[in-house]
Amino acid sequence: MNKNRKMNGLWFLVIGVVALFALGVIKLPQGSTAGTEPLPEGSCELAPTLVNVTLNGVNPGSAVIGTSFPIRVNGAYQGTIIPSSFAYGDSGELIVVADDYIDKKVLFGPLGCGKNTVTVELYATDDSSIKVFNDVGTVVTDNILGGITNQSASSTVIDQEIKFIANSDQSSGDLVCVIEATNTAEVSTMVISGVTKVNVPKFYTVAGAGSVAEAYEIPALIDGASKIYNLKITPESGQTIDDTAIYFTCYSKEAFVQPDGTFSYGIEDSDGTAQYEDEFDYDWLIT
Repeated sequence: MNKNRKMNGLWFLVIGVVALFALGVIKLPQGSTAGTEPLPEGSCELAPTLVNVTLNGVNPGSAVIGTSFPIRVNGAYQGTIIPSSFAYGDSGELIVVADDYIDKKVLFGPLGCGKNTVTVELYATDDSSIKVFNDVGTVVTDNILGGITNQSASSTVIDQEIKFIANSDQSSGDLVCVIEATNTAEVSTMVISGVTKVNVPKFYTVAGAGSVAEAYEIPALIDGASKIYNLKITPESGQTIDDTAIYFTCYSKEAFVQPDGTFSYGIEDSDGTAQYEDEFDYDWLIT
């Protein structure tokens, strides 16, 4: 055979393979943690399994041990333990639950044959800090009966500030904060600027029949971060806000299982049962 013709044929073969790679007809492994394809008849030599890897959201080099894994497969709730095996192509969602962490929902699938890994980052959490300032910029005493520093009585809008501070290496979580004034005859509205107003949780019980309450969503702060929000308390027309206690209570959201087996994210389920992770407060007196 002509040596040059043989070499030309090899070059055409190499060029053809390169072209197939470029067009995506032949694909190289991408380092995916998903399982493999089934055998030609559609079965798996190794049944699909699902492995969870949970990492600390602030320090990803640290693993977190999940205490339970509520799981839904193909739309049906399966309980709180990951099954030992699945069918090829199964999909679903699970909640990674760990003590003193914000439980999180994560999707998985479609599953391939063999080992499939789902990785999630959880944030450690504990009660965050709150500081409340009066209208002259001084921190008020955290006591509904009053103390060394209170908010002065007023017949006009009271302009205060609320400061949220996350703990180091932790998250405050997304919060729902309820603000309550014990004298609805004097207080018209309580508005926190720059955040979303929501319904007061069903599980929340006001301090007295004469109270007025509002609720607001406060975005999460992480690893020592802080943020200040403005609070405006408006009196009823012709009234002076005086000798009125203000209760301010925050609840952190997390993922949870609804009574019907579906998954949600928030602080209470459809029955009004509390599902929050943390609860913390700051209360003061207007006098």
